Amino acid sequence: MIRDDHRYDVPPVDGPPPRDRRVGDRPPGDGPPGDPPVDDRPVVVPATAGGPWERPPGEVAVPVGPARLTGRLVLPPGAGSLVVLAHGSGCSRYSPRNRHLAAALGRAGLGTLLLDLLTSGEERAPDALFDIPLLAGRLSETTRWLARETGLPVGLLGAGTSAGAVLEAAAGDGGVHAVVCCGGRPDLAGPAALARVRAPTLFVVGALDARVLGLNRLAAGRLRCEHRLAVVPGATRLFTEPGALEAVARLAAGWFTAHRPRPAMV
Repeated sequence: MIRDDHRYDVPPVDGPPPRDRRVGDRPPGDGPPGDPPVDDRPVVVPATAGGPWERPPGEVAVPVGPARLTGRLVLPPGAGSLVVLAHGSGCSRYSPRNRHLAAALGRAGLGTLLLDLLTSGEERAPDALFDIPLLAGRLSETTRWLARETGLPVGLLGAGTSAGAVLEAAAGDGGVHAVVCCGGRPDLAGPAALARVRAPTLFVVGALDARVLGLNRLAAGRLRCEHRLAVVPGATRLFTEPGALEAVARLAAGWFTAHRPRPAMV
């Protein structure tokens, strides 16, 4: 069990960091000049998939009870596992920051699903983002759906309040192979749920985000599984500093690939 903080050197990069889009913003490609580029390569959909799956550009509708959650799926050829990047808002699949992380995971050979956990109507409710049981339940249903449709092991990545949701989902789903929390509120999962998590868990927090760093340390201390807290030097909550988001992407990709289940021997 890894309990100690580990600090990573972050090399500077040129250009401004991505900015998050908000509800009502136009999708990438339709925005104003100067938006950062994103990886827009088409999704590769398994030949066995049907029903809710769609062809490029990769928009899918994930059935979760009476609702249908919108996501953007990319499966690189030969992907051995898949990561759900979860966010509570209804526009995360258009966020340059989230798509930057998804592209980095894709380059590491991981499939990705950028998933909005709330519908466009639900996200207007003031308390919806903090309804951890609802968000976690939807993540669990999504994980099972993806496992059925793709046959791939599934990992979870969450930020903001979704950090608590991915941990609560992992607590009730032994099929989740790894978890990454990028800042946010993993403590919202609650002590009992945190103690039940079995998936190896990585917390990534900016060194200058003192309050969130404390909450992540609190959550890490309640885990009974393999875990690590990685502190990115000079970074704040959204990792907007030069090189910070790239560091998060490297850490997440490394964690998911290191803990990817090995193919069964035949």
